[in-house]
Amino acid sequence: MRHMRERGQPAWQPGGKDAGLTRGIRRQPALLASANNEAVLWSQYAERRHGDYFWDARVLLIGFAQGDLQDLRQSLRALGVPTVASAPGMNQLSDVTRLTPSFTYMLVNFDAFDDPATGVDALITFRAQQSDAVIVVCSAHVGGDDTGHERRAICDATLRLPASNPRVANVLVAASRNHAMC
Repeated sequence: MRHMRERGQPAWQPGGKDAGLTRGIRRQPALLASANNEAVLWSQYAERRHGDYFWDARVLLIGFAQGDLQDLRQSLRALGVPTVASAPGMNQLSDVTRLTPSFTYMLVNFDAFDDPATGVDALITFRAQQSDAVIVVCSAHVGGDDTGHERRAICDATLRLPASNPRVANVLVAASRNHAMC
């Protein structure tokens, strides 16, 4: 027991009704965290889990307001994405076709379109022109993240805003997988 105290680890304390069950077990702070810290712990886990996945990702954010743009940039930085660029207006979606080979992911703010029909038409046209691009549609007006294939004509996945780091990571991974299956 003395050697554990010398290393700065707490020594096992005898006594208590389950003392025999805990002998020799090092308690992990993450396992004992309160529910308030659960989101922080999950975020750190997701960042470590997906960090190597995004080492060469180049992301273009299209049509986001300043607040959402900052949140997404922060999430992408936390995930280890080295290159993030943004195009503020949806009218620039047609200009992106010249830039697409340099970006591996494009996150498009669907809420920035004048109406949903215009957004769907623009994304169908864009998808036809740039079939190699991994496209994630982002919106605050969807029920939740969607990583299915139902919207394959316009995107590879849908991300509900605002989004946490783990959700951004999971949607980007799912979008990559969906795109690879097309």
